[in-house]
Amino acid sequence: MAPGCTSRRNLQVHHIHYRGHQGGEEPWNLLVLCEFHHQQGEHGTLARFRGKAPLGVLCRIGEQGLSSWWRNERRIARPNSATV
Repeated sequence: MAPGCTSRRNLQVHHIHYRGHQGGEEPWNLLVLCEFHHQQGEHGTLARFRGKAPLGVLCRIGEQGLSSWWRNERRIARPNSATV
């Protein structure tokens, strides 16, 4: 579900609201990401996912300050800081 990613292998389930922060298994809290976007992206520094799946997810791709923002494969202007 990372913008532009076409990987169909090494897919992993990601919790938008982390389980360690009481995030649950509800469908709106789950994304499927390739291993790179999950480990190097969300759990690294190259991506950030917020919102509710499937259509309300905001995604930052790239290092903070040098990144672009996406919603459902569409590039958007930097969202209000209250939503990220």
